Amino acid sequence: MANCPKCNAKLKLSDWRQHCPHCGANIFVYDLQERLMKDADIAEVQYYHFQKKIDRVKAAFVGSKPAVVRIFTSLLPAGPLFLPIVKASFREPLKPFEDSISLMTIFNNTDNLDFNALMSLQGTSNKLFLASLILLVLSIVFTLAHFILLTLACSPKGKIRNIIIDTMIILSSFGSAACFLMMGNDGAVTGTLGIGAWLYLLLQAVNVIVDIFILIKGI
Repeated sequence: MANCPKCNAKLKLSDWRQHCPHCGANIFVYDLQERLMKDADIAEVQYYHFQKKIDRVKAAFVGSKPAVVRIFTSLLPAGPLFLPIVKASFREPLKPFEDSISLMTIFNNTDNLDFNALMSLQGTSNKLFLASLILLVLSIVFTLAHFILLTLACSPKGKIRNIIIDTMIILSSFGSAACFLMMGNDGAVTGTLGIGAWLYLLLQAVNVIVDIFILIKGI
């Protein structure tokens, strides 16, 4: 049940006509201008808040020259992953294999990977290899998340969010390399870091340094 906008009388289902049966006011157009002005005010406030979000996204990406540079430094670490990351030799219980390994090598040999054997490896050297592999995957995930979250870099919690993810990038990237270097020669996997790994570490450091510089300087 509705009420008349003028006299506030209750309207029945049978009161379907344009005019109120009690006061004769035109129900559909009564106080129309005021209602339209209220709707316009609400729409203007909503647009203002939406525009602020759009402005923050634009500022995060192109608000300054360093912000534009940050887009590229956030993407560059992906490149070295397609170069030889390590030169490794796999022995039993893993499938024997010896070659330089890049991200494409892993993709092309996914069917040949025995994850059960990989996760069942025992010994310090093998555990270090598993830790290195897990940290590398986390590093890639954090890097992708960092790029996506650039859209929120100028939001109220953008700085603390970027600092946390920058820290995770550094810890996972350098932690992965450190674990691989400490493996030793008595495990199922032995090897050395390749050019891709060193470039990856360098570009991740640049990525984080540029981001921290922008967080300190501001946009």
